[in-house]
Amino acid sequence: MLQRLERDGQLPAHVKFPLTTWQFGDQLAMVFLAGEVVVDYAVRLKSELDWTRLWITAWSNDVPCYIPSQRVLNEGGYEADFSMIYYAQPARFDPAVEDVLVGAVKEHLEPTFARADTPDATFLRPPSRRELFAQRLAPAAAVFRRPEHAEILQTVGSLASVSREGFARLTHNDGGQGLWYDYAGRQRNRPYIRQLKQGDTIRWETSPGSDAPGPQGAFVFLGGVGWESEPETEGFALLVNDEEGLRFDVTRQPGQWHSGDGSVRLLYVPTWTSEADSSGFFYVVVDRSRLRPGGPCALGVRSLGNGSKRWFALDPVTNVKVSEAVLQEALSVVPEEP
Repeated sequence: MLQRLERDGQLPAHVKFPLTTWQFGDQLAMVFLAGEVVVDYAVRLKSELDWTRLWITAWSNDVPCYIPSQRVLNEGGYEADFSMIYYAQPARFDPAVEDVLVGAVKEHLEPTFARADTPDATFLRPPSRRELFAQRLAPAAAVFRRPEHAEILQTVGSLASVSREGFARLTHNDGGQGLWYDYAGRQRNRPYIRQLKQGDTIRWETSPGSDAPGPQGAFVFLGGVGWESEPETEGFALLVNDEEGLRFDVTRQPGQWHSGDGSVRLLYVPTWTSEADSSGFFYVVVDRSRLRPGGPCALGVRSLGNGSKRWFALDPVTNVKVSEAVLQEALSVVPEEP
């Protein structure tokens, strides 16, 4: 850039961008864009033009650099900033670049390719967490209908309207934090503990508020357990208001555990599984005598083992009731096995 400035007295203020379109009557329009064009251009052009008759190709005729969108310019990073060095461009693009390029494509095409009554292209919309969850749940639903799981599912169904949010804030963690798959099969940063060291504990508080009438209170939270192939230990202890409620361990199947006196029950419905791990919904049912009226409940999980990498992870999500509604809806439409 210094040599160019010395030679020419200025730096280039524009990028040469060849744009080509081929139109086959009113049946098909092919658009050829130069450069490494980010996907936002395909999304916008297929949203504003008739996507059923539009074919977009990039890396065509020339590769001047990455062509960022307004969104990518706002985010910054490699395509917007650093990559320009390797293409011998003096600076990032002006924010007007997206409108300039999209406007040029529209000028090239005949008005017949304008968007009319064409329905939205659903494949251009990224799937929501709700949709991903439903996709994950579908193949597992048959397993959930097996006789040995009937009691678990029946109890989960009855808890849908009475359980309250089981996570509000993390209060303590002896373990770490890592990226792994959540109930919907998406990677999420979540706090976890392993069974490497006896006594390692993770604690959190539920939401405050009144429970539905009855002798028990119920909470729902998201989390996971894993590395089933690692050596078995005594497992984990579920803590309720700093006292041990019951013991459980890693599983990839729907499960339930009870305290010795029946005052605490834990139910687990996995909605994502691998060969060694699972993630899903945890339901804790506790006798009123173990709860603090009107306040949050302190929940926790403690390692009871040593020398095993088996883990428990908590998803720090505060809107689980929304996801729980998806679970109930999905379970309700799955036909029972004959």
